[in-house]
Amino acid sequence: MDNIRSKDLTPFSNPEPHLADRSVMPAEKDVRENVIPFETAMEVPNAETRQAMLDTLEGKGLSREYSSFGEMMGDIDADG
Repeated sequence: MDNIRSKDLTPFSNPEPHLADRSVMPAEKDVRENVIPFETAMEVPNAETRQAMLDTLEGKGLSREYSSFGEMMGDIDADG
């Protein structure tokens, strides 16, 4: 029985994490902190794209208005 207990405690006798644990630890930290592990940058749309976005919000230049996504997809499939 003493032999089993000593084997069970072996991983805890070394305070240094195992190599496999070291590779997982940063990912676990990212998950805990609810972040992604790389930088992101929000690109600012150019003037043409900003104007197109504003036009869409105001309903300018749209071919027609749809009451549902399914209706729009049906129209697109009919053109295809």
